[in-house]
Amino acid sequence: MQPWTDAPLPPRDWQRAALPVVVGAMRQREAAIVSAVTGSGKSILIAELVSVAISGIRDDARIVITTPSQALVQQLSATIGARVGADVVGMYYGKKKQPSRKVIITCNPSTAALRVALGDARVAFLVCDEVHRTEGDSIKAAIAALRPACRVGFTATPFRADERETLQIWDTIAYQYTLADAWRDRVLVPFEPLTWSGGQDATNVDQICLDMMRDCEGPGVVSALTVSDATKYAEWLTDQGFAAEAVHSRRKRAENAEALRLLLSGDLRCVVHVAMLSEGVDIPSLRWICLRRPVGSRVRFVQEVGRVLRTLATPDTWGEKTSAKVLDPHALFEEHGIAHPAALGEPEPKAPQEPRLSGPIPEGTGLREMRPAVQVDTVSSWARRMILVLQAEGMAAQSKYPGDAAWRRKKASEKSRKAIGRMIWASRYLPEPHRAACKIIAANADRFRAGAVSDLMGVLIAVADASHRGWTWPETIEIPALHV
Repeated sequence: MQPWTDAPLPPRDWQRAALPVVVGAMRQREAAIVSAVTGSGKSILIAELVSVAISGIRDDARIVITTPSQALVQQLSATIGARVGADVVGMYYGKKKQPSRKVIITCNPSTAALRVALGDARVAFLVCDEVHRTEGDSIKAAIAALRPACRVGFTATPFRADERETLQIWDTIAYQYTLADAWRDRVLVPFEPLTWSGGQDATNVDQICLDMMRDCEGPGVVSALTVSDATKYAEWLTDQGFAAEAVHSRRKRAENAEALRLLLSGDLRCVVHVAMLSEGVDIPSLRWICLRRPVGSRVRFVQEVGRVLRTLATPDTWGEKTSAKVLDPHALFEEHGIAHPAALGEPEPKAPQEPRLSGPIPEGTGLREMRPAVQVDTVSSWARRMILVLQAEGMAAQSKYPGDAAWRRKKASEKSRKAIGRMIWASRYLPEPHRAACKIIAANADRFRAGAVSDLMGVLIAVADASHRGWTWPETIEIPALHV
């Protein structure tokens, strides 16, 4: 049978193109990764891979899919079951143990126990979903014990929270579907990062976030430090006339589901969460997200931003979804960015680091104290957003010390100001009014911070390099507004 025949949903172009590439990597026994941006439909491709593989394995062999959480086990079970038959697909976690099924989906903590439960059955094919979560010692040992004949990993973030760390048990990126690809195909909507411009006490983050949220329309989500913080902030928002409810792991599943129903019906303006909406959650109707929690993990950051970018199949209560807003009161885009190269193989030695205002937070954990909001002037905000736009389009737009918040807020050096003056010719490749704006910034570089000047240099270098290769600014790119 040909791939995708009788599939519940027609494949997207990227899924159709990726399938033979991944099958080829499997045949070569490569430990390959599919890197596809959040919300692009990785689970549909996983289901089709299982459909292709299941007919070619022996009766005593198994296909195993691992994923970080029980919620994702249930989601994948439904998706794959719809493709190959629910009676073929089993789950293995907690009290739900079905190791005799042909296809078994398990959560990472249960993978070692599944190996024991399989007995003499061999694992012909292993799929690791959210593969950036396979670097812990226990899950790496469990994967090795499964001894799969071939394996494939899926992730939107093929890098680690710490830029010096790598995904050590994977060999190559077999297929990549980027944010620029998803924008081009209208799989995801473009986003507008909004920073705080000052005007009040920076430590009053709760009020700052509320002021930013009041300008948003439609349903949104807000991040919190802890369960207690989420509950208190939701209550405070409601008292301020901004109806909110907390969703977290200590509530019953039905209670969280009811809160999301109220959000999508318009009875709530937002839900406040701790970690439930960072990975594997699909709520396409979301129009905005407020990054109130100053997350330190770049993996977690990219996952959270991705929650709000999914497109709508049909208009909802708020109509068509053409864009999304990302409220960034802590200037997290300056720390983390949105596009990172894949990091595979052996890790680099960790060199001593200079002190930073906000060091990396271990993945899956969070700050327990709220730090002050970060004021960002309009020029710095525009320059950073231009970098993000170009990176999302696949351009090599870089900025010096992108994660060094202390350096970014210093006054621009004389050396960097002179460099901008020498490079300003490249602004002719930018559309108006940004061409004129760049010249004004260059002429007044002594007024701006080092981060803004560095970002502008990154933009100029990127567009100059691309123009030499015949690149022109696509009409589909939304250019951030700037008032100089």
